[in-house]
Amino acid sequence: RLVAIDMLFQLAFCVVGRAYEASALQPPQRRLALALDELGLIRTDSARGLFYVTRVGACLMSSEKNAVSVNAERHFSAELGELHLIVETNFRVYAYTTSAFQVALLSLFMVIRYRLPNMAVGHLTKSSARAAMANGITARQITHFLNTHVHPMVVSGAIPSCVSDELRLWEAEQDRVQFNPAAMIDEIASDSTFARVRRHALETGAL
Repeated sequence: RLVAIDMLFQLAFCVVGRAYEASALQPPQRRLALALDELGLIRTDSARGLFYVTRVGACLMSSEKNAVSVNAERHFSAELGELHLIVETNFRVYAYTTSAFQVALLSLFMVIRYRLPNMAVGHLTKSSARAAMANGITARQITHFLNTHVHPMVVSGAIPSCVSDELRLWEAEQDRVQFNPAAMIDEIASDSTFARVRRHALETGAL
């Protein structure tokens, strides 16, 4: 279920008419793609292994102000469930919504601490954000989603700059550090033995 919701979240940021590789989709997402194709939200090209987001699909799944008219945006927002967010500088998020769908979207990149009938309280953590980024969700997409649904009572009209900056830093940190499997050999008897092991590793490309 989360894999399918993840796909819907990413489709909101796709460009209308641009080809995307269907091979990048997981099996549950491919099944969902067939259903979306029947609904006219995307178009699949099985012969070339591609899919395209239609304008209708972009309007339905995108929250950008220039994607649809104000009246249409309100209609789609009502269909998916209203969502108003208050993001604090301590990374705590208050989500005013009755929509389980919207809460599920938030859970893709934050930890949901409490769930009330008309509100959910979550927390943006480094681990939750990096887990979302590992699944292809970028810091820019998270920031855009939060800013799009910011509560009308928020004077600045945007999330705190320290939150958006930290999201970018977490993303940059993930891109900078890479982990590769390795083996450590210790207690080598002599320098000559070490030299032979090192030469063998160089010859086989292991070092």
